[in-house]
Amino acid sequence: FNYVHLPYQQCTTRQETRKLLRHLNINTSRILDISFPGRNIIGLLVHRHYLPEIISIMHIAKIPVLKDFDPTHPDTVHSVLNRQNNLNPDIKT
Repeated sequence: FNYVHLPYQQCTTRQETRKLLRHLNINTSRILDISFPGRNIIGLLVHRHYLPEIISIMHIAKIPVLKDFDPTHPDTVHSVLNRQNNLNPDIKT
């Protein structure tokens, strides 16, 4: 399994993301998970055999695929922790 990371400029839910994917004619039953690993980033977990098809569809739709995105990079982790702290100020980092 592999993650495909895509930039997205708005806050969205998993349901809205699946709706957008259906508009791109992506079979959403082949998307195993939708995650939000960083600010303005959507992660799609797909089987490795479906990965080329997803990348091809994104290329045709002119949606960039983030090939070098690392969800464990300190800047990404720090961004997520800040967002969580803003939602719940009682949490101490």
